[in-house]
Amino acid sequence: MVVQAFSFGDALSHFSKTPSPARFIIKFTLAYALFYGLAFALIGALIGPAYIRLFEVMANSPMGEPDPDEVMGILGPILGGYALAFPLMLLVWAMLEGCVQRQYVRDRGFTLALGGDEWRLIVVGLLYGLVFFALYIGFAIVVFVPVGIIGAAAASGGGDGAAVLAGLVAVVLGIAAFCAMIFIMVRLSPAAAMTVRDRKIQFAAAWGASKGRFWQMFGAYAVIYIVSAIAGQVLQLVLVFGLMGAIIPNVQALEAGDFSGVVTSPTLWISLGLMLIGYAVLYAATHFVSAGVPALVAKTDPNWAGDGSAVRDAFS
Repeated sequence: MVVQAFSFGDALSHFSKTPSPARFIIKFTLAYALFYGLAFALIGALIGPAYIRLFEVMANSPMGEPDPDEVMGILGPILGGYALAFPLMLLVWAMLEGCVQRQYVRDRGFTLALGGDEWRLIVVGLLYGLVFFALYIGFAIVVFVPVGIIGAAAASGGGDGAAVLAGLVAVVLGIAAFCAMIFIMVRLSPAAAMTVRDRKIQFAAAWGASKGRFWQMFGAYAVIYIVSAIAGQVLQLVLVFGLMGAIIPNVQALEAGDFSGVVTSPTLWISLGLMLIGYAVLYAATHFVSAGVPALVAKTDPNWAGDGSAVRDAFS
């Protein structure tokens, strides 16, 4: 049976209605940290040496003007690393999102795989990226063309009034474009859950499934990400205290240019480790909880007949 209730509270707490959410989040956090850790380590290994070389060239260049040919030779590996990073991060996201949505819409528990769900989610992820890019370009044109026209009028003798008007138009259009982008992305956010639900790519259909539910979805997303941001700031304090604990006993050495005491301080590395563990748990939990919002939209989609063999009512 398909869940028919949908509200802000249901969307926000949907994660708690799944089977064994605590057990799932523990496994998911480990997978999240492992997959993203390996991905970032690989990307860092590819582009890290090039960045170090670039900084060295910039620092040692006379008058701060490095040889353009040398810089271009360094930028090649950096751009290549980023070109590899995009499909790698998309693959990691698809595997983790597939795992989460199978928990939500099929009650499958923790299942990591690289199968049909994941390949379909990669397509959905690419469509998300294309939509975001198109919106970014479109809104940039909408904002900057009128501002450019008004600015040109100001430069040709329009006076301070035209310059102020250009600034106000830029602010108003910028806010309007940002709000429109949020609206569109929230309305399309159920696409991944619906794709896993139906075992086929569902993207445009997400717009219909989220009709009349924007504010409940937006409110749930807002609460989740605000709480996540606050928790992230608290975790940063752990590193700050650890850094202070490493610096204070080594003030005299630092004044003499010796950083070895700080770098080798157990306090610094323990606090850094605790912060990284905390961030892994935080980001994994944020992913899991926020994915419950579009999952509930998919399960309460009025245009979906339901499949009792594949999806069990999470509120039963």
